[in-house]
Amino acid sequence: MRFRPASHLTDGALIQEARELCATDRGTTGQLLIHLGEINRRKLYLPAGDPSMYRFCVRELLMSEEVAYKRIRAARAARRYPSILAGIADGRLNLTTIVLLAPHLKPDNAEELLAAVAHQPKSGVLLLIARHFPQPDLPTWIRLTSQNHSMALDPDPVFDICASPDSSTDPATQASPRAVEIAAPPTRVAPLTPQRFGLQTTIDRETQDDLARARELLGPGTQVPEALKRALRLLVVHLEKQKLAAVSETRRPQRPSRSPRHIPAEVKRLVRARDRDQCTFVSDSGHRCEERSGLEYDHIDPVARGGRSTVGNLRLRCRGHNQMEADRVFGAEFMTGKRGQAGPVANAGSPG
Repeated sequence: MRFRPASHLTDGALIQEARELCATDRGTTGQLLIHLGEINRRKLYLPAGDPSMYRFCVRELLMSEEVAYKRIRAARAARRYPSILAGIADGRLNLTTIVLLAPHLKPDNAEELLAAVAHQPKSGVLLLIARHFPQPDLPTWIRLTSQNHSMALDPDPVFDICASPDSSTDPATQASPRAVEIAAPPTRVAPLTPQRFGLQTTIDRETQDDLARARELLGPGTQVPEALKRALRLLVVHLEKQKLAAVSETRRPQRPSRSPRHIPAEVKRLVRARDRDQCTFVSDSGHRCEERSGLEYDHIDPVARGGRSTVGNLRLRCRGHNQMEADRVFGAEFMTGKRGQAGPVANAGSPG
């Protein structure tokens, strides 16, 4: 297959063609699900020498394990609820959403749930599932794992990559001699209800010792969730003071700095409150950047051009949009040289 370069396209044409390619990809994905569902129905993986649909997709169709898993699950769900195909084709639904929702779809709730998750990110889908299908609290326990003597708050779950919600009647599952199990990621936070979340992670011996000591100091009967809650609250307060100049009470004014780049703590607090701890970049279509991590204070009128560190001249920007603005103001070539001179530690900043 021959690919054509995109370097000659204007910005607008590049984005427009990407939109068109995504639309084509969604349509192709929907058609592929139809084909996979029919291959599965006819058990064509068996004549091909594969014991399951999953093995067939990985070996014959050259899919990765994760891609095969998602498409098989989505294909089975789409055979039961064909409206899934239209949702994938027009972008309302995606494979991740279908895989998460498929175990909960029934004839009496499918259309309602599929409509509710339209255009939702993964976190929104998980919250919706937790709201409609609340789960009990996870048991809290600690076990010693064999690797690096780390401590796990909960055993690693596995999932059956070949199974389906109605696997007892699924011919592909019956034909497979064994389930293929893949361990979940080492750290996972999953909503059980809209107000309660299950946490699974692995901690080292030092963290385990600190956790045990904290529970001792908090008093008899203190559970792990309470200890973690109080520890994280203290950490958040500490980091807000350190990174965002947050204070719980008014302090004496400090001697003003002579550096034109210095931003007084009170100015930082006001800017942070005004911008609601979120990057302020807004696209031409009106979409505001949703980044809330690693935010930087950006001078609208750059310091290098006489800008001052005032509330009106500062805004919160994520690193990417801060650097993009610097490239726009000073030129990409100039800024590339500046960042190269500054080294990796200082590359995050801008002359603004």
